[in-house]
This record gives sequence, C-alpha cells and structure tokens, in this order.
Amino acid sequence: MVVRIEKYFIIILLVAVTVQCAVSSIGASEAKENRTTYVTAYYFHGNMRCASCRKIEQYSREALEKFFTKELHSGVLQFTPVNTDRPENTHYIHDYQLYTKSLVIVLMKDGKQVTWKNLAKVWQHLRDRDAFHDYVHEEVGAFLGKI
Repeated sequence: MVVRIEKYFIIILLVAVTVQCAVSSIGASEAKENRTTYVTAYYFHGNMRCASCRKIEQYSREALEKFFTKELHSGVLQFTPVNTDRPENTHYIHDYQLYTKSLVIVLMKDGKQVTWKNLAKVWQHLRDRDAFHDYVHEEVGAFLGKI
C-alpha cells in the first residue's frame, strides 16, 4: 500500500513540475513576442564553420547565460544565431557591414532599431574565455542600460 502511494505521489509531482515548466515557458515566449524594446545579440555565421567560429558562438552564448540569465528569460535580451549564407538572411551582410563571422548587438525600441555595434574584439579574445566573457558582458550591459 505504501509503495503505491509513493508511486502516485511521484507521478503527481512529475506532472505538476511538467505543467509548471510548460506554463513558465509559454509566459516567457509571450513576453518575448509582445516586447517592443529589447536587445538582440546576433551571431552571424555561414555554412562553413571552423573551430574558431564555433567557439565564438559558444563563448557568446556562455557569456549571455552567465551574466544575463534574467534578461534572456524575460525576453529583454535575445540571442539569435543567423546563417548569412541563406538567401533570406543575406541582407544582414549589408545592414551590419559584415565582413566575417560576427557578434552584433542591436537595440530595438518601440519595434524600431535604435543602434547597433559589431563586437569585433571577440576575435582578439578568442584564446581567453574569461576576457571574452568580460568583453561581451560589458558591451551587452551597456546596451541594456539604454533601455
């Protein structure tokens, strides 16, 4: 009898946690969709991706998750990898004057782009994860401070 009660309790607990996670993610998605003022960190890459290019994406994601967890969850900060070799994304090359794989920070207010910055020093900090994280933290923090 005790084993059955424990089984049911565990099942009910798992169902409750699953429902809570689903509700939380729906709320976060709705917050992102309805937000008109936010910062996007775009990581631009092509079809061919070397180890350094993959590391830039990895370190960028790590830095954002390390320093801006709350902002990512609320939608005030978004991380978006974009393949510029796809025809629908080639406009970004001109829009942000891209000449290599890049991390670009964009500030949007009321649905309109206000300013952007290509974080070109990510290449300089590629061999030092902590310096890379600090650089992204400082630059993204400055953009979030403008909201």
